[in-house]
Amino acid sequence: MSRAQATVVTLLSLGVAAIGCVNLDYPAACTHDDSLCADGGDATVDTSAADSGVDSKVDSTPDTTDAPADGTTSDAPDTDAACIAPECVPSSTRAGGTCGIGEDGLQTCGSDCKWSTTCTPRRGWRTIALPPVGFGGRALHSTVWTGSEMIVWGGQGSSTLEVNGAAYDYAKDTWRLLAAKPTSLAGRWLHSAVWTGSSMLVWGGKGPAGPVNDGARYDAPGDTWTSIAASPLAARSDHSAVWTGSEMIVWGGGGSCSGIVCSDGAAYNPTSNTWTMLPASPLAARRQPFMAWNGLEVFVWGGSAGDTYYADGARFNPSTKAWTASATPTEAGRDGPVRAMVGTAFAFFDGENKAGVAHDGALFAGSAWTPIVPPDLAVIDARINAQGWSDGSSLFLWSGYKDDAGTLTLRGGGAAYSTKTSAWTSMPTTGEPSPRANASVAWTGKGAIVWGGSITGSVASDGAVYVP
Repeated sequence: MSRAQATVVTLLSLGVAAIGCVNLDYPAACTHDDSLCADGGDATVDTSAADSGVDSKVDSTPDTTDAPADGTTSDAPDTDAACIAPECVPSSTRAGGTCGIGEDGLQTCGSDCKWSTTCTPRRGWRTIALPPVGFGGRALHSTVWTGSEMIVWGGQGSSTLEVNGAAYDYAKDTWRLLAAKPTSLAGRWLHSAVWTGSSMLVWGGKGPAGPVNDGARYDAPGDTWTSIAASPLAARSDHSAVWTGSEMIVWGGGGSCSGIVCSDGAAYNPTSNTWTMLPASPLAARRQPFMAWNGLEVFVWGGSAGDTYYADGARFNPSTKAWTASATPTEAGRDGPVRAMVGTAFAFFDGENKAGVAHDGALFAGSAWTPIVPPDLAVIDARINAQGWSDGSSLFLWSGYKDDAGTLTLRGGGAAYSTKTSAWTSMPTTGEPSPRANASVAWTGKGAIVWGGSITGSVASDGAVYVP
């Protein structure tokens, strides 16, 4: 019989769970941390007639086998949970460790008899801290995710265009106000913002006097703003922008273009602080097109011009400076759908057009479209201007407007479409924010931060994190 087995037998004979024993087959580093014993005792068995050392202290609840000088030849070990739990036996686990807000820790004992911690976000909704005084609610603002913070800037406030910004730290559940913007950068909404890896580029939008075509760069590490070079593009809002790794590409929108809606675009290089016009695209002019970067090409899809709703798209390759028309889905064009990149595929769902509210969508992967089977109305009904995002394998749709016989009404609740199973599931509603539309969403890699947006009669200044 090994020493470890002998220890187990001894403890079992005393009515003590074997999981709390000291495994003598491992180094001393694997033994209990006696400092965590609630009553000052230790976790070892003493064979002397009386308890020795710290084990001689009386338990908070004395028993008949672990009192000082009880005269037995084999005193029982202390069995307090706080004393037993710290034992580090390789491959054993315990709850605990240092994790971020809204996360649970699980510690695993390694072969070196040291604990390592794995943090897992708690599933479902969690309300986040409110922003600091001076940073009010807003809708149609811009949001970027830096890898540790969600930066919010501009937008339509309750009575004016907002001119300030703030950053939310996901791990700490805290906010900080951004430094004051450049004087030349007016408040705006329906603008664009992209994250370059170290700075946020803000451009265009609709200011107090109408569409604008200026912008600025916000350096997050230094908390400083710098104006960027004048753009060759006409002033506009409702455009789209993406970051390719070296350039910000802007395309489409509506404003001071010929015919009001815009069909042109340009690339901005922050290193050289210069703009370059893009070649003409095969797409008609439109506002609110969807744009995404897949690592090789910029994908552009949808949008509208007046009462024309587009369902076509194209791809732009920055290396060859060439456009390629994309396939068109059978689903009709629309305004206000949920749109997101799900892995390397593009997905859209819901929205509205001249025919009314749409409750369908499609997924574009490679060079072909695949219809998304609509969910049962018991899972979620059709929505307009809902919040949408992806965790890499599913498309999430939450809240937004429901068309009730021609009247738009905000509705809560949401659903997720899995591209792996082609099935919809309802999202939990416990802890979700109040219903809203036109809020911002930032995917952190662990959860989606939903903040701000239009609520009944006002704009929201609160938010929540959803972890699938």
